[in-house]
Amino acid sequence: MPRTRRAFLAGVTGLVAGCGTPSRRTATPHPTVTVTGTTETVRYTHLRPSGNRRLHGAGRFDTVDPIDIAIERQPQWLAGLPVESGSLWVAVPETGAPEAVRVSQDGTASVAIEADLPAGQPPAVALQDDGPQLLTADETGPNTHAVEFPDGAVATVTESGAVLVDGDLLIEDALPDARIVWQDGTAAVLAGATQRYDHGALGDGVEASAIVLFAADGSGSVRQRVPLLEPAVVEGTAPILADVDDDGDSEVLVTVTGPDEGARLAAYGLDGERVATGPAIGTGFRWRHQLCVAPFTPDGPPEIAVVRTPHIGGTVEFYRVDGDRLSIAARHDGVSSHTFGSRILDGGLAGDLLGDGRQTLLVPTQERRRLVALQREDGVRQAARRDIGASLTSNVAATPTGNGGLSVAVGRSDSVVRVWQ
Repeated sequence: MPRTRRAFLAGVTGLVAGCGTPSRRTATPHPTVTVTGTTETVRYTHLRPSGNRRLHGAGRFDTVDPIDIAIERQPQWLAGLPVESGSLWVAVPETGAPEAVRVSQDGTASVAIEADLPAGQPPAVALQDDGPQLLTADETGPNTHAVEFPDGAVATVTESGAVLVDGDLLIEDALPDARIVWQDGTAAVLAGATQRYDHGALGDGVEASAIVLFAADGSGSVRQRVPLLEPAVVEGTAPILADVDDDGDSEVLVTVTGPDEGARLAAYGLDGERVATGPAIGTGFRWRHQLCVAPFTPDGPPEIAVVRTPHIGGTVEFYRVDGDRLSIAARHDGVSSHTFGSRILDGGLAGDLLGDGRQTLLVPTQERRRLVALQREDGVRQAARRDIGASLTSNVAATPTGNGGLSVAVGRSDSVVRVWQ
């Protein structure tokens, strides 16, 4: 399977300050853009290759002034990466060509980008010595993206659900919109595509009936296939690989659901055995949206941040492992991390967003016109609240910056990208 990294740093426009009134950029060449290294070489909309939407670095989301950047079309996906003195953002609309812009202390600057990414496809952005480039692979389906493993092998999911590793067939029944995640040598993908649970909350009526674990390298070696008994399915597009029980090893976290009891969280070991399970909602066709895993309480164990029923009155739930159970430790109402029928599942994230050394959860409010920063104490405290300025249309995105801070970005219904940096 031929793979390419589409270079998109052909030039940069003149700098325009961006606060309050959206800025428009004009095409004026600029000689250099320096990319700053991070712990990952490819940036995804779900932040980490593991699918855990947890951010490195520290920033002050609560106090910085927003920067509004007008683009040609309404943004659906955003992916960010650190560059010298700031960040660089790739915005992908539902229709039309992607756009890119650099944000620094001097203002904003357009960046030329090749327009051969299929409209609406989530971007994966590679960091190379000669600049950032889009990671693409032949036969990749329109609702997913390629991933690169540490040995340079590239894996992708085709429109028919075949998983290819450097062009070789691994399995042929993945979800067509499955997103491959990996960590510490193990990759995971949702498979066993089935229509036995016709909820349609995530863009179609096809869900997964199995989890496949395989080597995160070019060997094409399947390690485990974990099937679910009927009528249960995994309702999502990717697992999260994270250490949820604080034993030093990663678990595979998924949302298991069915027509009778609705959704519950389930954590599996890399051997395919179930480690812990959370409570079911109790009503069919009710979803839980798993977001991220982080130590949200000071010096506390890992907690899993989830939004229960984001479409009909969302509640953040923080889970902890308690023996073979996932128990809810705290709740917070009034949020919505997802819109019904959307494939955008990157609707919240965690990181040191307030510069206080603590992991903070960032999610949209129920009306999806504001972001709230939530911290765990005895319960849950709203530590900050920022206006988006219009309705949210993209994933909630973030990246470390090249000067040691953080940058958070969202796409809006008025074709504006708002950045806090």
